[in-house]
Amino acid sequence: MLGQIITLSEQMLLLARQGEWERLNERQAERQQIIGQAFPLDLGAMAAGPGAADDAARQIRVILDLDRQLMRLARAQQQEIGQTLGKLNQGRVATRAYQDTSRG
Repeated sequence: MLGQIITLSEQMLLLARQGEWERLNERQAERQQIIGQAFPLDLGAMAAGPGAADDAARQIRVILDLDRQLMRLARAQQQEIGQTLGKLNQGRVATRAYQDTSRG
């Protein structure tokens, strides 16, 4: 299951880089469902060979790293949206001021 989470996380990161935020949200919902099934980890149910816990820990570190990258991209997108909204608001205020002065 951790491998599935990594695959979905990688797909989400690619979608974020492409600006495909709606598709990213779809993958996030899918990933969240798998995470709910995977945790808490049952290391006994995993291929309980030597190193199973080490492998799980490595995979979790990969997932966390991918999540950090996703969060960075999401914050940048959020800031960009905030700036765009600010510019739109400034334009609306300027238009209103122009209309008020032109009515005289």
